Amino acid sequence: VVGVGKIGQSQARFWKKLGYEIVLVDVQKPESLIYELGAKWIKFDTTRGDFGAIGVFVGPTYLLEGAEVWNISCPTNWHYAHVNTALQLGANKILLETPSTERLDEARELYRNSVYTLIQVNYVERAQPVMIAVLQWIKEKEFYPNYMFFRRSHDVRRRLKTEASSDIKWTTFNTLCHSVSVLELILQHTWWKQKRFRKDLKVLQSKMISWQERYKEEFPFKADVDSDFVLSDSEKNGNFKARICGASDKTEHRYFVLSDGWRAVWVNTLSYPEHKIFPSAVAVYGSDKTRKLVALAEKVIGLPSTFDNINTLRTELGGKWLFVDFNHSPTEKMIQNLHEAQKEQDLICPLSTAIWVEEIIYLVYKTIGIKLLPL
Repeated sequence: VVGVGKIGQSQARFWKKLGYEIVLVDVQKPESLIYELGAKWIKFDTTRGDFGAIGVFVGPTYLLEGAEVWNISCPTNWHYAHVNTALQLGANKILLETPSTERLDEARELYRNSVYTLIQVNYVERAQPVMIAVLQWIKEKEFYPNYMFFRRSHDVRRRLKTEASSDIKWTTFNTLCHSVSVLELILQHTWWKQKRFRKDLKVLQSKMISWQERYKEEFPFKADVDSDFVLSDSEKNGNFKARICGASDKTEHRYFVLSDGWRAVWVNTLSYPEHKIFPSAVAVYGSDKTRKLVALAEKVIGLPSTFDNINTLRTELGGKWLFVDFNHSPTEKMIQNLHEAQKEQDLICPLSTAIWVEEIIYLVYKTIGIKLLPL
């Protein structure tokens, strides 16, 4: 497990439950986690040797050569080097945090070089129990949405530890990627179900508000903070349009609405049990109720996705709860899936899918006129 912050620690515990012996790789020695898991530790020393070479690891490095699985949960700028090392040392499987790499050309290179290695990128909302419930509902109702609205927001300012604009840009980038990842999963089960390939989507309209525009003197950063764009599979008369909004907001949101004109489903993937916020889904039927639900989703920015608020919405529109089986956590599901997978098609989010998702966001930035790192 390379990188043992909050996410890496959680992942290490799940791998341990599956019977793996754990080797922790980090700059700092995680004493309590070593004791808890009976793990070994290898220091990652960024001051030694060429970056990404075996020389930057200090300790019993022979353990890396025998590692069947690499779990890479360090900052994005380290992903490319660590995946390369894992591939060179013969790893069978890799779990990679999001986004996959800093540069798309790096991700594509890793994919080309991973012929004998399964790489799962941890777009974890694809494994949410509520997503499984929604996909089942889509199948049962033969539901083909022609409009989709996604909203993800959180107070980015609260999460920043530095004032580096690149930190802000990558936080927003990752937020948008998670929404497009969910969109891709929905399209797999609807419009693309009969196809064996993903279509290139068109960016019909897009805009971003910079930190300078949103917060002026309080936060005079140049990077983007709010975004709003529309995707479709055709410029004219497409099967669907998907509007995706990402924003810095004091009220955190993580929901989307799917509509086919006379049916709609509201899906909340955010989980804060201490605030009565749980992943949940409500379906409504009838064109009037569908329009009302979509309108509420688009305009209600300050409404927290608490159980009481969503239940009030369900009652007013005569909606029905979708049954959600909370028998696993999304992280546990991603790890279990990689553990059991025998081929790329078995993975919840293979690297090839992650590259497609991240290409869409690069395209959005390009449309707006913001140049990210090279494609």
